[in-house]
Amino acid sequence: MEYTINYSFISIVFIIMTLIYGYFYVPIIKDLIKHPKETTKNIARNTWLWWFFSGFVFTVYFIIEVKDILTISSSIIHTIGCLIVVVLVLHYSKKNNVYLLKQNKDSSYCPVEYDELARLRKQSKLREESDLSGLEYGLSLMDKKEDLIGLDIGCSEGFVTNERFSKIGGFSHIIGVDQSTDAIKKANSSNYINHSFYNIDIETTDGIQLLKDKLTEIGEDGFDLIFSSAVFHHLNNPTKVFRELRKIMNKNGVVVIRTLDDQLTVAYPDDDNIVEKIFKLSEKIPGMSNRKHGRQIYNQLWKTGFKNQKFFLGMLDTAGKDIDERMNVYQNNFQWRPNYIKRAIKKYPDKKVTLEKDLKLMETALENLEEMFESEDFFLMEPVIVAVGQKV
Repeated sequence: MEYTINYSFISIVFIIMTLIYGYFYVPIIKDLIKHPKETTKNIARNTWLWWFFSGFVFTVYFIIEVKDILTISSSIIHTIGCLIVVVLVLHYSKKNNVYLLKQNKDSSYCPVEYDELARLRKQSKLREESDLSGLEYGLSLMDKKEDLIGLDIGCSEGFVTNERFSKIGGFSHIIGVDQSTDAIKKANSSNYINHSFYNIDIETTDGIQLLKDKLTEIGEDGFDLIFSSAVFHHLNNPTKVFRELRKIMNKNGVVVIRTLDDQLTVAYPDDDNIVEKIFKLSEKIPGMSNRKHGRQIYNQLWKTGFKNQKFFLGMLDTAGKDIDERMNVYQNNFQWRPNYIKRAIKKYPDKKVTLEKDLKLMETALENLEEMFESEDFFLMEPVIVAVGQKV
């Protein structure tokens, strides 16, 4: 017995699918523009990509095997409609600095990969007061107040460099260095006045020599002030870097270093010790930065000959903040942590089983913590540590 396929019926089904797709997802696109974070999560929980691929596969099949124009046309319309929605969703996600990831089927938590530049800008605003306190104190230690030469280590795209040094004044030239070639290109394209940016990794054998060369090019012997925000806890040997930097500083020059220490964070109520679990999981990750650097930096500066040390301990907390401000604190301090585990899984395949277990534990803990941040009675306070030392 031969069976015949009713292609007209299939055409009607595809037309109905296209209309349903538009009915559900056009409003979602509108919401994505207004509420990018929550809408992105909702989209990630749906199988919207399968709509497009199903239409694409059937279109290819119909073009090759079927001669029914109506069926081919309806399938093409469905595929084009789905493709338009996919393109728009991706466009608005990128525009709003949110990225879609596949949801973990075992958890209601939807990990949204952070945009590092956006995170750094938010971080800069949250910690500006502490940075400026350290910078102003550093300047007060120096007799020289004009024609100063500054250095920013880990300058990224230069926006923090410009913001911090422009507010304290007195600098005739500021050099920013970063190991990211792309970041340096963007920094130089910003055309900040009296700024120059270079692709230099200060932990390489020629890093310090390259800085000396840049000083020579502008007719200077050393730096008067060296600033660095959230970089030294990433270094393999910060003590060695401090020792080398001191050699290219002018007498009475100062270093102003912002760092961190997870274990000084206070969270309440947290009966299940969620925050502590997240910190302990973070410490286990291969390649994770030194999350206890804040307690070590005094000793590192002292060993390398820096005097007149002073520490500025700012506090970043959730008290009196609205939901958006609270979530900014969560995103900057916690949301990014699973990405370290994902990179470690790729880099260390022999540890895949253990790391995947830790990833699941991390995502579950973060899901719980995010809910805690949404509650107004949850309080979290983390220190912002700025260390100042002087070459005398």
